[in-house]
Amino acid sequence: MLLKAFNQKLEDLLLEFLWRQWMQLGVHASFSLKNRDEWIIDPEALWLLTATVGREDARLFDLGMDWLSENAAFVNLPRLKSLLRQYGFESERAVAAMASTVRQHNKRLKWDFPKIEIPSIPIPLFKQNAVFDINSEATSLDPIFRQFGFLRGPYQIRNLARRFNYTMPECALLRLRALVGLNARAEIYAYLCTHPGGHPSGIARETGYSQKNIQDTITDMSAAHIVFGSQLIGRKKLYHINRNDWKTLLHNTEKPPRWMTWPPFFRALETLFLRCRELEDTNTSQLFLSGRLRELTDQLRPLLEREEDSVRLLSNTTISGADYMSVFFENTLDLLSSHLNLKDS
Repeated sequence: MLLKAFNQKLEDLLLEFLWRQWMQLGVHASFSLKNRDEWIIDPEALWLLTATVGREDARLFDLGMDWLSENAAFVNLPRLKSLLRQYGFESERAVAAMASTVRQHNKRLKWDFPKIEIPSIPIPLFKQNAVFDINSEATSLDPIFRQFGFLRGPYQIRNLARRFNYTMPECALLRLRALVGLNARAEIYAYLCTHPGGHPSGIARETGYSQKNIQDTITDMSAAHIVFGSQLIGRKKLYHINRNDWKTLLHNTEKPPRWMTWPPFFRALETLFLRCRELEDTNTSQLFLSGRLRELTDQLRPLLEREEDSVRLLSNTTISGADYMSVFFENTLDLLSSHLNLKDS
């Protein structure tokens, strides 16, 4: 398989997955949802990945903004900024433009990104855009995206996104936020509803909050005798809830949704997507590309091979020379297709 063919298959796979996640959150599409994720969706992580990969599909990108406009009260922008810094997502300028656009339609929001470097020469936002004239009339370009260094036509809300469906288990985190607010409590509840227990450092790592925030919050929550502290493991105190009493918050008592630590996984997908696109533009030998892909594998490994829902990448040491490239393509697509439940879609 050539790198260009791999990149197209990867793009198709990621766009199909992103459409499915957004549709489960409440975005309307011209096609039906084939299957459900069965994971609790993380709206901030989804926004960060969409701001990169979604630029390959203008309709998906704009419908994501429609949903953000409709559901802004349940989106945690401070957490999103924290995930940007923690994992190094490369979509900050596009995210900032999206946030500024949504803010124009909801004046109560304080969604701003005051310290962003804007390139002197703007670039088209979408892959399928025709070449823009930088000096075009203002009416032909979206002024907010132009401010952030992107060229695109004016954005218009399509009213094809609704308030999240509170009966869907995949929307459990949003339901909890509607109940307890935009703070770590929602993530702690969701985590403890899908695990037999957890300690603050582990919950912090899985949710994207600081350990101190989780420690202070879970200590306060235990005063209600809904969250309980239990035995120590080493010096770590485990916390748990009676899941039989509280798993109805996930809206499926027989088969609750699974927990997935989306931020590092999505950052790995963004890195894979961007770096392979960059390599496609280089006119080099298969041996050189194999070497770069080995380096990319080492970069992705700590993001993918984590404690929960790990995606195990192929070993760098078992395949030699230029053969690594074709094995990397096949192995990566197979792993991601299986992990994202796209095998039979």
